Amino acid sequence: MIDSLFRFLFTLRYPYASSIMRQRAWGLLAMTWLSVVAWALYLFGAALPNINSGVSSNLFLTPTLLALPVAALIALYAVQTGRLRTAAAIFTYMLLVSTAPLLYTSPEGLLSLAVVPALIAGGVLLNRRQYLIVVIVTLALLAGRAIWLNNYTEPYVFIPHNNVDLLLIVPLVTLGSAAAFLYVFSGNDERNLSNALDLARFMQTAAEHGAAPTTDADEAVLLNSLVKTLEDDFSFFNVQVYMVGDERRLVRRARMALGMAVERDARSSISIGSATLVGQAAERRESYIVDSLSSKEEQRLLTAPAHRALAIPLIAAGELFGVIEADSENGQPFDKSQVEAVTLTVQRTASLISMQRHISELNTELREAQGNLNNLTSLLRDQDARLKDSMRTTWNTYVQKYGLNATGYDLVRETDSYQLMQAADIPPTLRTALEKGELFIEEHDNIHTLTIPIAFRGELLGAMSYSLPPGQPLNQRKIELARNVAERLGAALENTRLLEQTQAQAEREFQASTIGARLTGVTDVQTVLDLAAAEFQTALGAVYARAYLESAPSGARAEQEGP
Repeated sequence: MIDSLFRFLFTLRYPYASSIMRQRAWGLLAMTWLSVVAWALYLFGAALPNINSGVSSNLFLTPTLLALPVAALIALYAVQTGRLRTAAAIFTYMLLVSTAPLLYTSPEGLLSLAVVPALIAGGVLLNRRQYLIVVIVTLALLAGRAIWLNNYTEPYVFIPHNNVDLLLIVPLVTLGSAAAFLYVFSGNDERNLSNALDLARFMQTAAEHGAAPTTDADEAVLLNSLVKTLEDDFSFFNVQVYMVGDERRLVRRARMALGMAVERDARSSISIGSATLVGQAAERRESYIVDSLSSKEEQRLLTAPAHRALAIPLIAAGELFGVIEADSENGQPFDKSQVEAVTLTVQRTASLISMQRHISELNTELREAQGNLNNLTSLLRDQDARLKDSMRTTWNTYVQKYGLNATGYDLVRETDSYQLMQAADIPPTLRTALEKGELFIEEHDNIHTLTIPIAFRGELLGAMSYSLPPGQPLNQRKIELARNVAERLGAALENTRLLEQTQAQAEREFQASTIGARLTGVTDVQTVLDLAAAEFQTALGAVYARAYLESAPSGARAEQEGP
C-alpha cells in the first residue's frame, strides 16, 4: 500500500496519448511538489518563527495560504486521472489565490514577489485566454496593493537585522519557485520536436516495412526483417520471436549468427495464457505493455536490464501465428503513437506471413493439380492412340471387306456431264499426300492439281485430288474450300461406315431373334436339331451344318447333320 501511495504521489500514472501532454503532466507534477516544498519552507522558515516571536499571525498567514497543500493534492489527483487542463487551472488559480492576501498583510516590499510563482505557472501551463486572466488578476492585485499602501498611514519601522529570515526566505521561495517552474519546462519545445521527429520516423518505418513484399520470401526471412527493423529503427535491444506450435504452446525462434536466418529453438517454449508477457499477449490477442506505469507484479515480468517491454501478437485474418517480444532500456513510459507504429509494423509482417503461407498452400495445390493434369494428359494420349489404332483397324477391315486394300473413284468429265468411275490405282500425287499427310499442290501444263488428305479425328483415311481448268488460278479461298470439303468428306465417310455397321448389327440381331423364336416353339429335340440345321444353312448360306449334343458321362448323345 505504501508503495502504491508513493507511486501515485511521485510518478506519473496516467498514460497520456501524446508526448506534449505527457511533458506538461510531468511538469505540473513537479511544480505541484515544488510549490508544496516552497510553502513548507515559507511556513516553517519565516511565518512560524515570527509568530512565535510575538508578531501577529495576520502578517504572515492567510486561510488561503494554509489551504495551498489541499489544492496541490486536488491538482495532483486531476493529473493522475487524465484531467490535465483542469489540474493546470486548479493549480495556477489556487496558487494565485493563496498568495494574493499576503500583499495586504504588511507594507514590506518583498511581499510583492508572492504573486510571481502564480504568474510564471500560468505562463507555462495555461492557454492564452486563461493566462490573460491570470495576468489581469495579478495586475489588479498589484494595483490594489498600491492603493492599500497609499491609505496606510501608520508608521512602519523596518530593521534589516531583525528581518533576516524575511529577507532570505521570501525571495528564496518566490524567485526560487519561479526559476524552478521555468527550469521544469525549459527545453520542452526541443523535446517535443524530437519526439515528433521520432514518431514521424516510426510511422515512416511502419509504412515502408513490407510495402513491397516479394512472393519468394519465406517465413524465416520475413521474421528476420521484422526483428532487424525493431532493433535498428525502434531502438529495442532484445527482440524475441515466438511462433505457435502444438498443444497451445509458443516455441521461441533464435536467429543464427551467419545469414541471420530464423530457426526453431525447441529448448524454449511458453504456454499460451501463462504468466509471461508472451503468454498473456497470446491469450488476450492484443498488445501487452509493461513500463514504469505498470504495477509491480507486471514489472516483475521484465528481464534485466530491460526497463520496459512490448509483447505484440502476430495476427492476420483472425489467425494467431505467434508473438513478438521487444525489450527496451529506456525508462520512460511508451508513447501511444510509438506503440501504434510498432503494432502496425508487426501486423504488416503477420499479413505477409499469412500471404506467404497461402501462396505455399496454393503452390502445393498447383503441383498436385499439375500432376493430375499430367496423368490425365497421359491417359488421354494413350486413349487417343488406342482410338486411332482402333479406327485404323476398323477402316482397314471396312475397306478390305470389299476385297481390296484400297478403293477410289475418278470423276471424269464427258460431253455434257460427269461420270464417276472406280479406280484401283493410286496416282503419284495421291501417294505423296498419303505418305506425308499434308496438302500437296502440283502444276503441269498450266493446270493446277490440288491434293488434300482426308482425315477424321487425326486419323488419315485417304486423299482426294482436284485439277482446275487450264489458266484458272489457285487462290487461298479455293484451298480453304478444298480443306473444308475434305474434312466434311472424312466425317461423311465415318458416318457411312457407322451406319453400315449399325445396319449390319441390326440385321444380325434380327436374324438371331427370328431363329430363336422359331426354335423356341418346337418341343421335340430331334425336330429342334433339324430346324436349327436348316436355319443355319439359310442364315449363313452354309453348304453343311452339324449339331452335336453330349449328355451325361454315360455317353448318351444326339446328333443331327444337314446336307
